[in-house]
Parts: sequence; structure tokens; C-alpha cells
Amino acid sequence: MGTCVLYIFYSGLTGRNSRLTKASIVAVLVESLIFFGNGQRCPLTDLAEGLGSEHGSVGDIFLPDRFARRIPVISSTLVVIGLVGMGLRRLSRARQH
Repeated sequence: MGTCVLYIFYSGLTGRNSRLTKASIVAVLVESLIFFGNGQRCPLTDLAEGLGSEHGSVGDIFLPDRFARRIPVISSTLVVIGLVGMGLRRLSRARQH
């Protein structure tokens, strides 16, 4: 999902949209719907806790806790910037024609 978020951001900044951009947007939207539909709790949290995690998170294994807790905010910001960039480019192209 991190790769999808970064690709949406990249596409928004560069204006290079492809099928991969569309697939990334769909993947992020589906994950967002699942996340918010589950009360802003990852559905895999119960699985992680069942396997021994004390707090249901494994992101802090790879990332500092401060950063790991902010992943949804950071990812959302990057996606919004990418989508706004794509929208602005589309508007500017429409005005040119």
C-alpha cells in the first residue's frame, strides 16, 4: 500500500498517469473504506494480537513509534496531494482545448 500511495503522489507531481495509477487509486480507496468501516482500526490488528503483539501493531518493528502512529495521516496527505495534482493537470488540459 505504501508503494501505491507513493505512486499516486508521483503521478500527481509529474502528470504521468497510467493503468498503474488507476490501480493504485482503487487499491488505496478500497483499503481506506475497510479501515474506516472497521472504526479506524486495521482488521489485521486482531490477528497481530493473536500472534503475540501486545498492542496489535507491527509497524513499529520497522519504524520509530512516533512515525508509525502517524502513517494514516502521512499517507492520506500524500494521496490528497497526488489527486489534487492530477485534477489540476486535467483542468489545465481541458482549458487548453
